[in-house]
Amino acid sequence: MRSRLVALAAVLVLASSCTDGGGAARGPAASTTSEPWRGGTLRTVSGLWPLDIIDPQAFGYSGIHWELYRCCLLRTLMSYPGHPVERGESMIQPDLAIAYPEVSDDGLQWTFRLRSGLHYAPPFEDTEIVAADLVRALERLGDPQITAEDLSYAPYFGMIEGFERYHAGAADTIAGLETPDPHTLIVRLTEPTGDLGHRFSLTATAPIPARAAEGHRSDYFRFLVASGPYMVDGSGSLDPSLPPDQQPPVSGFVPDEALTLVRNPSWTEASDPLRPAFVDRIEIELLPLDLQSDRSTWSEIADRVDQGSVDFANWTVPEGQVRRYREDPALRERVLDVPLNSLFYVPLNLAVPPFDDVHVRRAVNLVINRAEMVDWMTRHYELDRVAYEVWHVFPDTLEGTLLAGWKPGWASSADDGASVDAAHLEMSMSRYDRDGDGLCDDPACRSARAVVQSEDTTGSLGAWWRQVRGDLATIGIHLEAERLPCLDALEAMGPPAGHVAFSLTTCAGWAPDFPNASTFAPLLDGRSISDEGGLNISLLGASPDQLRGWGYEVEDVPSIDDRIDRCMSLLDTEQVACWAELDQYLMEEIVPWVPLYTLSRTFIASDRIAVWPIDPVAGRPAFDQIALVPGSE
Repeated sequence: MRSRLVALAAVLVLASSCTDGGGAARGPAASTTSEPWRGGTLRTVSGLWPLDIIDPQAFGYSGIHWELYRCCLLRTLMSYPGHPVERGESMIQPDLAIAYPEVSDDGLQWTFRLRSGLHYAPPFEDTEIVAADLVRALERLGDPQITAEDLSYAPYFGMIEGFERYHAGAADTIAGLETPDPHTLIVRLTEPTGDLGHRFSLTATAPIPARAAEGHRSDYFRFLVASGPYMVDGSGSLDPSLPPDQQPPVSGFVPDEALTLVRNPSWTEASDPLRPAFVDRIEIELLPLDLQSDRSTWSEIADRVDQGSVDFANWTVPEGQVRRYREDPALRERVLDVPLNSLFYVPLNLAVPPFDDVHVRRAVNLVINRAEMVDWMTRHYELDRVAYEVWHVFPDTLEGTLLAGWKPGWASSADDGASVDAAHLEMSMSRYDRDGDGLCDDPACRSARAVVQSEDTTGSLGAWWRQVRGDLATIGIHLEAERLPCLDALEAMGPPAGHVAFSLTTCAGWAPDFPNASTFAPLLDGRSISDEGGLNISLLGASPDQLRGWGYEVEDVPSIDDRIDRCMSLLDTEQVACWAELDQYLMEEIVPWVPLYTLSRTFIASDRIAVWPIDPVAGRPAFDQIALVPGSE
């Protein structure tokens, strides 16, 4: 699986989302009629990444792209309904598939049956969507000339029999994919993968009709053939019969200027159980890169939302506008709070004394003031983001909110800040506290090696770093820090460098590509560690041979590899419950991190929007669920 670290560091201000302390999403009151009004044009403003990285198979890793594909342009075998996750539900639902897949007893064969009679948007309106089109999408995904090695969805499908051979150019087909008839896709796996249905919700698996993508290795989005309720304006004029370099692109997409979506005449509401698609047209004004950080531009867009010429901004909402709407009873219902599936944390190296002792790791969790970090986030960004402190590893939205508000037993006395008394109690039970006074008195605590992020434009991160260093000193741990760039500060903990005990960087964050806690497994699985490094920088699950080879004196560390395998073998709600159970075990018994906070984002609606549920997968309003006030143009 790919790393989201770079994306989180670079796009933090762009792709975060919001909730009222874990509460339900809010927005304009629902229509009083049984069915929201159908019609009108939804108008929004958004940043959009360059053309060569919004290809469904090549990249597409951004909240707005996920939303446009899921809501509007592409259908996949399985997908999500575009409204908040409910307690205990995995969210995944059949889309192109007529029902949930049939899974063999050993978990190695999945059979998907497609709905019949579904057709593509023009100019392929006479072409039925069939199983071979899904195979074509996976083969395009496996083409290394299309997908960037470090940013591709391809690793999510390496367990399909023959996929890696195809990806390496050693086979002409993917052996584990079979289409015994036009509406059946059989997928054979090399290992049980209980979240395969979630993986088939990724837009990289959306069907592609024959000839549509030929010759478009880097610009397929301008020739995209839609399968959802909308298509890019001008799609009907596409001419795949011409040589690729002579085909005129869709007129409705002008890079850095505008994207216009219109109804796909091949789509019917009766054929799509997930997308009501209320509005007739979606007009998206695209912000060029040189304007995306311009605060005057944000203010200008906010004014247009107030006036109703823009329905909402898929971009930064000024803090002043958010505050004004929240404080005005007449405007409050036009605030939409959308949860983000992210987690930011402080990694602890389980192979470096004194952090090889679970009581020390618990004490560190207890003494660090999460409220200070939340305050830092507010002061640092000065925008519409809100951070909420957390005490466990997997975000609530990935566990059906089963652990919402949960804290490990040893942290039950901790308030919103820190609990110094509880930290001293935990430290007193550590072998590094020889006299039991709650202070680490072992030489390992006198100069623990740490790294801290060097980039700090406001000075607020440095202030929080001084706070953290002071917090740890109250339990006898003294950190000697080296300043490094964000990603370097994070990677310094893992092999081959290693021997860093503690890292403080905003790059220590993770967000899933689909709403399943399996997406966090690479950060915790010992099998993801190698001599070249890896995502598991806490070294949880590293073998004794690995530890010796890297020069650690600690001979063994805990492992949860068997527990990860158990969860991966389960399906649906059983898998969700398994991840929640593992999450509790991680923070009760192992404590590999200091979970800090999850981010959030607020959107403001114009008075033309009547209904706008959230899409927690993309961290955006759900375009297909938005309904306008009756009579809106």
